[in-house]
Amino acid sequence: MSNTKQRGRPRNASRLNESDYASLERVADYLLANPGLKFPTTAMRRIGINNPNDHKRLLSKWWPVEDRYMRAAQARRTAAQIAVFEEGVRQIVVFAGQVGAVIQRVVVEGVNRYEQWARENPEQAAKLKATMVAYRDKQLRLEDRHR
Repeated sequence: MSNTKQRGRPRNASRLNESDYASLERVADYLLANPGLKFPTTAMRRIGINNPNDHKRLLSKWWPVEDRYMRAAQARRTAAQIAVFEEGVRQIVVFAGQVGAVIQRVVVEGVNRYEQWARENPEQAAKLKATMVAYRDKQLRLEDRHR
């Protein structure tokens, strides 16, 4: 082994480190979204990295830590899916509250109309109430038989 200094930039060193890591994250995201792809060079070309020198430089940074980039991409994808799910649940809750408010208004309006009708027609209201009580009692007897 000689003590001569190697020429050029040290291995895995680049002036564009931050840009390289962002590019490698995009490659991992693309590979995760397209499981049919096996090689990162295809993903690089498809996301717009077309220079062979960039491919070589990025691949030298990709292969030693490929699993770390893929795990990070999976975590980003999972976080995005959770965010979409949470937003959907939030919208459902808001919608359910709106539906509940509409139902409450309809029920209150129906009760008010019934009370007004009962004041105007007390004899018919008494007959209706007797019929409803008889029906309720019949239902309770049927439920008791099935227990």
